[in-house]
Amino acid sequence: MLGSRINAVLRARGAWLNDQFLRGASDEDFAEQVAEFYECVVPAPFFSASLRRHAGRIRRGVEHLAQSAEEIAVRMNRCLNRRAVFAVPGVGPAFWSAIAQSLDPLRLPAWTPEIVKGARRLGLIRRKKPWYGDLVSACEELRRRDPRLTATHVDHFLTLVGRMTQADLHSGGPLGDPLPALISSERGQCPLRQKLTDRRSLLTAARTALLVALRAEDAELAIAALESIDCRIGLPARAWDAGALLQWIAWIWHDDDPLAEASACECHSDLTSRSLLAAVLHLRAPERHPQWTQAAAAGLARLADAPAMSYSMYVEGVAALCQRYWLHTFEAPGILARLAPTKTAV
Repeated sequence: MLGSRINAVLRARGAWLNDQFLRGASDEDFAEQVAEFYECVVPAPFFSASLRRHAGRIRRGVEHLAQSAEEIAVRMNRCLNRRAVFAVPGVGPAFWSAIAQSLDPLRLPAWTPEIVKGARRLGLIRRKKPWYGDLVSACEELRRRDPRLTATHVDHFLTLVGRMTQADLHSGGPLGDPLPALISSERGQCPLRQKLTDRRSLLTAARTALLVALRAEDAELAIAALESIDCRIGLPARAWDAGALLQWIAWIWHDDDPLAEASACECHSDLTSRSLLAAVLHLRAPERHPQWTQAAAAGLARLADAPAMSYSMYVEGVAALCQRYWLHTFEAPGILARLAPTKTAV
């Protein structure tokens, strides 16, 4: 991945990241170029669709990085801070640091989890939540010690340090893709055919029960139906007023664009409401709307360049994961949960 990233970074100025292209390119041409770049510089490019949807904002962010006279760390913060003017959901530090590197490949470093880990191991980054200025300072410190180094040399060195398992720079070996082994293990425990049969049977029964509950205006039966596919839902669901809960479920169930409404709803809710929302959508269209758990979301965040901050983004990320690894929607959450930090709730 490091090789394809460096190659894309070094080619960008000549291909598209220059004043002539940025001034004259159509929106479609820009979106095509930046999407191709994203695929090369991000290890798990699960949010290409989000990047294309927000190509106009990405373009303004790229122009800001290329043309502003402010410190690069300040410019980067306007692209990465979640509430900043150029921030785009799902597009994170690996992508934006690649844009910065393309503008100054000799001096500016990449921002990847391995590089941050390597810099921490060497005591070059101490801040709990680093920003791009910390990485620039770490890179400059190493280049002061050996002026022959470029930022890409530093990236490679810090990546090796981040991967180390013993007191040997090359002890970590190449970073392997963890997904094939996890997929094999998951399917070894429960073959895909059996999982699909069992899951479809469970979902059919739960869907029928939920529809009966909505017609009968029976909140307890509705909660039981949702609990049958996610046992954690009962407590937060029972905290709702019964009439309001049924009305909300019916609204989500019948809406023409449920993911758009779900995103609006999530702005005023917490993670327990997200799990309830996801369960309703999963019963409505199980193969389009995957089951959501905190562990699965945490696993996706470990793979992607930026975490999925909403259920609709989670759906997009899982769909990209399934397409990339030939997974079924029903098995993806379990596989992602295996990647989650051990303290994350399942």
